[in-house]
Amino acid sequence: MCLFRVQTNLVNLYSTIGGGYHINDARKVFDEMIEKNVVTWNSLLFGYFRTGNIDEALRNFDEMPDKNVVSWTTVIAGCTQNGRCQQAVALFHLMHRRNVEFDQVALVAVLSARAELGALDLGKWIHSSVVESLQFRNELVLVSFYNALIHVYASCGEIEEAYRVFKGMPKRNSIFLDQYNHRFCKTRYAHEALAIFQQMESWGEMMLGRMRNILGCCLLAVVLVMSIRGTNTSDV
Repeated sequence: MCLFRVQTNLVNLYSTIGGGYHINDARKVFDEMIEKNVVTWNSLLFGYFRTGNIDEALRNFDEMPDKNVVSWTTVIAGCTQNGRCQQAVALFHLMHRRNVEFDQVALVAVLSARAELGALDLGKWIHSSVVESLQFRNELVLVSFYNALIHVYASCGEIEEAYRVFKGMPKRNSIFLDQYNHRFCKTRYAHEALAIFQQMESWGEMMLGRMRNILGCCLLAVVLVMSIRGTNTSDV
């Protein structure tokens, strides 16, 4: 038992450190282990994704005799972060079909994948079904989960729905503002940007930089409208 714990900790250590050299050390210790559990497998899986060895990570995932929610979350997040968004979504659907109860970290990963693909269907399902379930169980909804929902809606051009999610957030942070301000500038929602600006006035000094960004966005929108109408900007 003592040797097993030492070896498991070594696999976790080498996998967490990252780098090709260390992941090879993790694999060496892993192969020497007589006994392995899901924690050991998960550590190696994480290490492969951390070093960008996606194919080996997926092979490791397929070979796992037992998988838990951490295994599924790691593989979905790893695929998303390494640009394999279609694969991340397919794995999420497989996870759902196998009745594995997903956590919010897995949902954030798959929402990010859908946002990159510009696909809204799964995002809407997660929003309507999962959020309601979380609230019913009185489970705290992570700010990162709200941010991921906003990212999906905004990426698909659903600015008003993104704003509704924002208004329903019990706690807001600067990540939302970065995403939302970016979409305002792309869609020319100057009035909505100003509405956010008015709310931000009471949010403190930490938001001043982003407030300036929103003002720049609004100014850009004004200039664009005036140029379309043929108005001289010096008249403003």
